[in-house]
Amino acid sequence: MKIKSFDIFIFFNIILFILMCIFVYYDRFILYRGSENILEFYAYAFFDLLIITICWIYFRNYEINLITLCLIEFGILIHFGGGLINIDGKRLYDNYFFQIRYDKYVHFINSFIACVITRKVLNNFGFSIRRLEGFVVILIVLGMGALIEIVEYIVVSTVPGAGVGGYDNNMQDMIANFAGGTFYSIIKRLIQKFYL
Repeated sequence: MKIKSFDIFIFFNIILFILMCIFVYYDRFILYRGSENILEFYAYAFFDLLIITICWIYFRNYEINLITLCLIEFGILIHFGGGLINIDGKRLYDNYFFQIRYDKYVHFINSFIACVITRKVLNNFGFSIRRLEGFVVILIVLGMGALIEIVEYIVVSTVPGAGVGGYDNNMQDMIANFAGGTFYSIIKRLIQKFYL
């Protein structure tokens, strides 16, 4: 089996994720949520590793360029940064900037990145609906975001004292995802109009 750049990318991120869980996230989780809620930590860790494994199995057969991998890595790092970086005794995820919680910026940026990647994947499969392409890409990204929100909802509903947030948090995340997708669509149209 030939080793590809995507294999190295996945291996690096699995190791990074495991190290973060062992040396950072576990202790932080206990500090913020308490040891009685550790089941929530394991549920998210399992889900994350499952998604990484599925992506590796499915996408390793395709050639993925370095810029795309860097965009994905940037999205991963701003997510990790939200849990790692402390400002005024609070993790970055709990801070507000311009009255918007950091978490919503992560959703916005990652949805933008997901739209870029989704469009590349659709183009690689020969899928093209010129007038509806932006709309279809946004719906696909919203669907992927909804899957994550469903997992969060299941955790909140089944793990006592889960700290993800409730219905409001889910909907705010979806709105941030939609805003990121819409921004992608606007930028794409402007680039096509003025530079192509």
